[in-house]
Amino acid sequence: MATWLSHMRIAEFFMNIDSQLNCTDFLVGNIAPDCGVPDKDWKNYTPGKRITHWQLDGKNIDAENFKETYLIVKDKNFPFYFGYYFHLLTDIAFAKYYSKVTEQIQTDAEMKQKVTQDYLNQDFVFLRNHPNSIFYTTFAKISEFDNHYLDFFPKDAFAKRIHHITDNYFAESRHIVSEFPNGYKLDLGLFVSDTIEQLKEVYSDFPIDWEIMKNKV
Repeated sequence: MATWLSHMRIAEFFMNIDSQLNCTDFLVGNIAPDCGVPDKDWKNYTPGKRITHWQLDGKNIDAENFKETYLIVKDKNFPFYFGYYFHLLTDIAFAKYYSKVTEQIQTDAEMKQKVTQDYLNQDFVFLRNHPNSIFYTTFAKISEFDNHYLDFFPKDAFAKRIHHITDNYFAESRHIVSEFPNGYKLDLGLFVSDTIEQLKEVYSDFPIDWEIMKNKV
């Protein structure tokens, strides 16, 4: 799955080009599928990925079914659901991108782990070099965000994960940059830009009459 910051960077692009998406709901929607509540060992989550990532067949993300379920009615909650939909599409894109990068090392667990650590480290490099990113200006400042969007998440699930993500990215001990394995670098910057191009088409397919939406609030 794509990193949290990758989702935020993609959200930031669309927040910058559409003032009606420039809101906390859209931003949090872009990380919401990763807000299952973990057990004490962080091995099992409630709800599990099958539900949060709309894996109706138990394996593959069915983003289009989510769209048909939540994005037909364009009401005041649309930005959140739209962000959620973008997260699902981004994870689908990342799975394809990651598999291409690692297809030569599928049997080398150690090398695969290094690739994973390398792309996680890129988040910290990005944050170090972009002090005005959406993470700092908006996301890290969210103190409360109750769930009234999806009944399969607990009320405080989003707020708890927002705090966890914020703490994780602020933890200095994690700001370690390792060398990329030769030939196996997964460039998150390229992934983000490519995915934005794909999502532009999705965005253009959703003509939104925001005035009508306001009347539905």
